Amino acid sequence: MADEMATLSPAANEQALVDFLRERDVECPLCGYNLRQLQSARCPECGRELELRVGLTEPRQGAWLTAQIAMAGAGGIGLIALLSCILNGWPNARRFQWVMNVQFAYYLAGIPVAAALLWQRRRYLRMPREWQWAAAWLAAIATFASIVAFVLTG
Repeated sequence: MADEMATLSPAANEQALVDFLRERDVECPLCGYNLRQLQSARCPECGRELELRVGLTEPRQGAWLTAQIAMAGAGGIGLIALLSCILNGWPNARRFQWVMNVQFAYYLAGIPVAAALLWQRRRYLRMPREWQWAAAWLAAIATFASIVAFVLTG
């Protein structure tokens, strides 16, 4: 269907839009003007060109955004920790050294994982919804827990 719409002439696309809006109350996405009985592919109020599209009713990006924010936060902390270690050396903490090592590894892993999530967004969004949310919650809980552990052991 999308390929079929792409191969239609601009006049046919405009006619499809006019036909669609003949009996429907639809607002202009820019100015909010009611486009019922539109005569051309331009909004009579703001003058912007309009087109008829097919879109998802629910973009389903909540899980991806949750995972991306959690991993970007971990990756950002990882970059800061890496820079701090390069400039100041590895911190000499006697208590909870293993916790600090695990946190550091998690934060460093957050750098490529955040980049991979950004790069593989479409693949992530094609996964079953339950898997998307499981991965998102895992990332969010792991990042939150590592920050809490840092505050408590620091």
